[in-house]
Amino acid sequence: MSQPIPANVRDMIVHTCEPVNVFKECDVVFSGLDADVAGEIEMAFLKADLGLFSNAKNYRTHDDVPLIVPLANSSHFDLLSYQRNKHQLSKGFLVTNANCSTSGLVVPLKALQDAFGPLSKIMVTTMQAVSGAGYPGVSSLDIMDNIVPYIGGEEGKMEWETLKILGGLNQDVTGFEFLKSTKISATCNRVPVIDGHTECVSIEFERRPAPAVEEVIKVLENYRTEAQELGCHSAPEQAIIVSREEDRPQPRLDRENGNGYSVTVGRVRECGVLDIKLTLLVHNTILGAAGSGVLLAELAQKKVNVILYLSFNTSEPEIVEPAAPVQRRAILVSKRLRDGRENPLRTPPLSWMRDWIQYQKLDPQEVGDLKKDIVMDLVYTWVNGSEPELEEMKEHYKELSPLYQALKELSEDSTQPDVAGPERGRVRGRDKNVDQTLNRFRDMNELKYSLRSVAQYAASGVFRKIYILTTEVADKNSGKKRGQVPQWLDLERSRGVIELVPHREVYDDEDHLPTFNSLSIESQMHHIPGMTDIFAYLNDDFFIGKAPLEKTTSVGEWNSLQYTNSILSKQFGARHRVYISHIHHILSMPIMEEIQTLWPEEFANTSSHRFRGEGKGHEIQVSFLLAHYVMERLRETQLTSWWRYRLDRNQDGQLDWEERQELIRMVDHYNQDRDENRKARPNLIIKRFTSFLEVHEERLQSVGIPWTNETRYFLTGMDEYPFMLAYADLKKSSRHQHIKPYLIPQRR
Repeated sequence: MSQPIPANVRDMIVHTCEPVNVFKECDVVFSGLDADVAGEIEMAFLKADLGLFSNAKNYRTHDDVPLIVPLANSSHFDLLSYQRNKHQLSKGFLVTNANCSTSGLVVPLKALQDAFGPLSKIMVTTMQAVSGAGYPGVSSLDIMDNIVPYIGGEEGKMEWETLKILGGLNQDVTGFEFLKSTKISATCNRVPVIDGHTECVSIEFERRPAPAVEEVIKVLENYRTEAQELGCHSAPEQAIIVSREEDRPQPRLDRENGNGYSVTVGRVRECGVLDIKLTLLVHNTILGAAGSGVLLAELAQKKVNVILYLSFNTSEPEIVEPAAPVQRRAILVSKRLRDGRENPLRTPPLSWMRDWIQYQKLDPQEVGDLKKDIVMDLVYTWVNGSEPELEEMKEHYKELSPLYQALKELSEDSTQPDVAGPERGRVRGRDKNVDQTLNRFRDMNELKYSLRSVAQYAASGVFRKIYILTTEVADKNSGKKRGQVPQWLDLERSRGVIELVPHREVYDDEDHLPTFNSLSIESQMHHIPGMTDIFAYLNDDFFIGKAPLEKTTSVGEWNSLQYTNSILSKQFGARHRVYISHIHHILSMPIMEEIQTLWPEEFANTSSHRFRGEGKGHEIQVSFLLAHYVMERLRETQLTSWWRYRLDRNQDGQLDWEERQELIRMVDHYNQDRDENRKARPNLIIKRFTSFLEVHEERLQSVGIPWTNETRYFLTGMDEYPFMLAYADLKKSSRHQHIKPYLIPQRR
């Protein structure tokens, strides 16, 4: 050789491509193998319990393998739990990249689908760079001064990959639901360009009228992805860059946008055949290939503990305050409940209910004896953590949990006996997390005394039946599963009054069992067969009576509360929301079914977390979610009613100029009144709101419900904040924005 081998190449060690060698020490492996050899090798790596991100096509079609473009369908990571169970893995997984041309196409399509609903037709013609051809040496001369109007297998891949990526997961989270109503046609060409695939796309929307050009441009410019929200290192500042220049995008000018991770879109205009047409450019060797694998790994680490992740700061974290756009989901109220009954949420309210909602009045003649109607079931979650069989089962699943394996490794590595200052809580927090389940699951007969408090102090006839949700363990003699039973409970005498319900009877997906996570159980408890529509939920350490003499503190709920607030903010606008910790909860089974329909993936994710804190604490707090969902929906209804019946006086569905002038007059009058009050009394903050809790004692007593003088009512709705902030900066709170509940004092 005329030139010596570079030192960095000369010193490389070439290993056989087998998982038993150096790869066994890796958390993840990136595969860029040719499809001719990738299949067998990648499956060997998966069976060796290694995490694998593949750029090959071999497993893209498999129903248990996610095909993910990190800027489009990160929710498909949720399938990994099923994949691991199927292949009996503890930490291994297989995720594939999409084809390079598909990777660019699906990003703007995903943005438009989320904003405007289903796409009925998609036509795409590609002009693909030679760097994606795999052409070696002399063969690449074919492209000089030429266009090749054929790329083997490319058109078929673009079509079915798009339908898989833009589709969702099935109800059981065991496979994919391809788009069925969308038709797509692809024509692929190779052109003499080094890097960057250009694609001309025409789109037809199902909705009518179709969105206007400016609406489409705005949606594309504002599109945000989970990779950006989670702060992934490689994620671009803008997922889609829209160019308004008539001759852009161009590969030489735009392929490096966002360091090659952004999709550049230009020439957005009306289509003479379909609705909208545009031109896009994607860097085929970055977002379309290896770069996508890197961003997928970053996203996996942030999102679902695919790579071991844990934050050990157990002190109360700062409130998550994203300045993110609202991402509305359609709210569907089904005609019937899961058990086949007519949904009471769709039946007209009784006349006394309308009076209460409209005028906040209760007429005893209309209501009658309301006490007879206040009958509900009582639900407990309970586990006997002191039972050896449960402890053995829990330890088994802790060995499979990324959360606990990370804790274990860090606990073993820590040699610091004690630390002063800010790091003290961080180091001690490791031991606290390792040992937290001892306190959480140890049984000290709290349930027995809680049930006694219900029998002693609950009003007669309020509770129809008591359900106790229990786990199942393997019997040490027979090996068969059996439900846990409190040893002090007389099953014969309690028959018809107390019913033990094993978790498997309420879980949508039994593969998520066993679980040791109360948040997971709470996400499924509204599935109890035969339960009343309204029910009370108590933890087994909750007692009915007076408040305890000493207060206790807990920090275990804040991650899930932040996550729950984030999904509420995407639906209803970002804001602080109040949470009152460790109280009994009155819940509605029909409304819980409604919110599960609205957030199915979030419920499924919460259900799948065997231990609290898995998945970076992305778990739903059901009672918090339901309470604020009801308040936000009430606010929507009130504003819609006011808009429709107070402003739109001719009831034509639009505000004409006279009606708009009336709105302006009302706002001006309010502002003038406020300014005059400020001049007269500059330090006075005037809060004008009425509450359902005003004169609540008299109202309850008028319909036969006695006042105990022990109940305290709180207002957590935080009146006087704007409805539906499209973008919100929660770091700034005005003095009118109430971030703590009002205490309504009782009169004795």
